[in-house]
Amino acid sequence: MSASRRPAAEDALLLTVVQLVAREGLHARGIELAHVSRAIDGFVNELPSVWSLANAYAKTRSLRCMQFVAPKALQPSYRTWVVNNVVEMTLRHGDVEALKWVAERYAPESSLTKAAVVAAAEGRLDVLQWLYQRHYSRVHWGGAEWCEAVRAGHKHVVEWLDCHVKPHVEAAPRLMLDAARAGDLQLVQSLHKNYELPVVNALVEAQKSCQWGVAMWILMSGEVEDPHVDMDLVAADGDVDFLRWLHRWLQQHRTEGCDPTALSRAVAGGHLDVAMFLRRERGLACSFRRDEILLRGLRLEMVQWLVTTCREELEQGVQLQVARPDWHFNDRMRDQDMQIVSQDDSNVVWKWSPRR
Repeated sequence: MSASRRPAAEDALLLTVVQLVAREGLHARGIELAHVSRAIDGFVNELPSVWSLANAYAKTRSLRCMQFVAPKALQPSYRTWVVNNVVEMTLRHGDVEALKWVAERYAPESSLTKAAVVAAAEGRLDVLQWLYQRHYSRVHWGGAEWCEAVRAGHKHVVEWLDCHVKPHVEAAPRLMLDAARAGDLQLVQSLHKNYELPVVNALVEAQKSCQWGVAMWILMSGEVEDPHVDMDLVAADGDVDFLRWLHRWLQQHRTEGCDPTALSRAVAGGHLDVAMFLRRERGLACSFRRDEILLRGLRLEMVQWLVTTCREELEQGVQLQVARPDWHFNDRMRDQDMQIVSQDDSNVVWKWSPRR
């Protein structure tokens, strides 16, 4: 049967075998057998004509396959799109050899900005250094690669970029927000100083990501007029040290009270020290409502504090889920006159319904 008439399943199986032989049997061991390579090449050269360079690599992860498909690849107007796709795939799979072939042989004039961006996202400092040393002019430096490295938390890449690549003015505002979300206070400070950027949006993003060190610096800087601090987020996150600092700061700079739901958020998160602080220093009451929330995974100490301290504020119907094997915890729930509303092999759900 000719190659053009083979069933699709047989094609897929044979192609898999060819890939295995080429990758594991030859190339991975540094073996170069010309006659075997030619035989494999003969088969690979019969790959579907509709395959683009991206198709070839996506299906085979083979540099040799890309080399055969390359002469039949898409027209020049699509070359940048194809190169970007292939560059991303090769980097995601750590295939630097294929990346270098695409950059230096297949498309020696194409932009490699996408390669720098993906390398930064993947933490591949070696690739960034290669691009910087060998193909500097083919990368639009100082933008997206900075943001990707910061978002991914690759500090070694960020440190290298800080020494070699200055963020360009257009990218600096977005980079500051990424730095605030990632908790990179040094970068936030640097961007604020060198680009004279406002920090009001950085304060918002830092709070959303619970980066309280960044939030603290912005509040202390006095750069934000009438700043808003989301006490609910602080309580839910459980950072009692920042909460204590924030309490002192609010006493000195603000007059408004604290959102009453903050204590409930702390309880739901199992943060006993935060709940006790909010109760004692801010005078907050619990605001759980009937059938509103099912408290899961709380420690016994938290539940004991809750039913002792906030007993009069809890409405009947508040539910607590306890692991079934924890017989001591379940006994304490029974001692508090709670009622079982459901149970299975893993958990028991108790309803707060004490005697009046």
